[in-house]
Amino acid sequence: MAQINFSTVWIRLPELPTEFYDLNILQQIGNQILKIDTVTMNTTRGRYARLCILAPLSRTLPRDILIGTHLQKIQYEPSTPLCTICGRLGHLVHSCPNKPNNIPSTSKNPNRTEPSPDKTTKMQDGKL
Repeated sequence: MAQINFSTVWIRLPELPTEFYDLNILQQIGNQILKIDTVTMNTTRGRYARLCILAPLSRTLPRDILIGTHLQKIQYEPSTPLCTICGRLGHLVHSCPNKPNNIPSTSKNPNRTEPSPDKTTKMQDGKL
């Protein structure tokens, strides 16, 4: 059975400076952007910029990103749990009905869907 390596995730960039509401900059922040919401695309400054990205499941998702000298907070919108073994929504690895007995659960808290709070990522070459 193929393992799921990526998932789509909506992120919010609260209080993003106006000069960063630029398609090229947003693409560098989001790396693999799948969609930009209408308010953000129209460069209408709201409470946050909102992007749908393709997130790697093999890494902890960053809580912040350094854009030049600006440390930008990243918020992840709540989502339905995604199992990385079978690729189905609604449960995580620890409760997967297709999980072989010899694969240990990698999560200490199976209900946790948020990234680690101490993770900061620096954007290098336009990638997280």
